[in-house]
Amino acid sequence: MKNRIRGGFLAAEAVLYLSFLAFDLLSVHTQWSVWIKFISISLAAAAGLAVRERYVTPALVLTACADVFLLLLGRDYLVGIGLFLLVQALYTLRLVWPDGNVRAALAVRAVPAAAAALLCARSGAVECAAAAYIVWFAINLLHAIRKAHVTRERKPIRFAVGMALFFCCDLCVGLHNLPQNALSGFAAIAMWAFYLPGQILILSSAENF
Repeated sequence: MKNRIRGGFLAAEAVLYLSFLAFDLLSVHTQWSVWIKFISISLAAAAGLAVRERYVTPALVLTACADVFLLLLGRDYLVGIGLFLLVQALYTLRLVWPDGNVRAALAVRAVPAAAAALLCARSGAVECAAAAYIVWFAINLLHAIRKAHVTRERKPIRFAVGMALFFCCDLCVGLHNLPQNALSGFAAIAMWAFYLPGQILILSSAENF
């Protein structure tokens, strides 16, 4: 029964993924594409609730909440980025749990993230938060890759690959938000081509998936 439910979930996500990619590539039904994207991320969050993993579950729920502001509403970007910072804090805890030094791990990320935010202080609050977020995320990604390399176990590898795809998505978001350039169109499509598979891989790295 569990295998059937898992298979059904992955099939549903695959259909949603191909649907919004087709809309984006053809530049049609843009509002439909937005809602399909949000449904796909919400479905991943719902699956996270079913999995009930200590850190992945709340991280996926917060990810869906962030997308309410960043994707559906298109406003309150500071709130959305703040929620994504909380997501990365949860993934930090997951990377060091159960044997790591939580305070040290948080400090290693918080100090350079705060420094990055200060460097962007003149650009605005959203830019400060984005700088802190991407630095925190980069450190988490390096930690995840190192852990996957050391353990060589399936779930840490899935988590590392999922984080890498998630990071690529955010790089595309940054590129898309730069002044119009030759890569803007690519970034608009690629961010979601990376994002959903990344979330599914992070979900599949949970112990109870």
